[in-house]
Amino acid sequence: AFVCINSFDDNRTIAVDVNGKQGPNASGKDILSGSIDDRGDITLSGGEGGGSNTCEAGGKSGINVSGIGCVVKLSDNTWQGAIDACNEQGMSLPDKDKLLEIYNSHTSGLPTSAWFWSSSERSTNYAWRVGFNDGYQYDVDKRNQGGVLCVGN
Repeated sequence: AFVCINSFDDNRTIAVDVNGKQGPNASGKDILSGSIDDRGDITLSGGEGGGSNTCEAGGKSGINVSGIGCVVKLSDNTWQGAIDACNEQGMSLPDKDKLLEIYNSHTSGLPTSAWFWSSSERSTNYAWRVGFNDGYQYDVDKRNQGGVLCVGN
């Protein structure tokens, strides 16, 4: 996928070519546009016609994953911060099985790298994360920063 981020006078915009057409070969149905706020949260919209799989949950744009719902990426956070951030949006942090299902869906527009928190705990101090580069699940200290994907309807 092609991503272009422009910054003019602190107004950050983003364009994502979700179907891999890259630049001049992309048509309106392939391009999602949006903005990046000061916290790093991305809001996407656009994609005219049948090529779009965008959705909205908690007032944020996301990617519709069949059988799961609307998946919205928020700023990196600690494990508790990730749960709180999803709850504040009226969404939930998926457990590790659902997060792996999201990864395995290979839905256009989803992240293809980075580690994301799940709501699944291994112990009082450790929780599970899933790598979106390879689907590997591992446990990590809850105080560490990690990616946040929330699921809404």
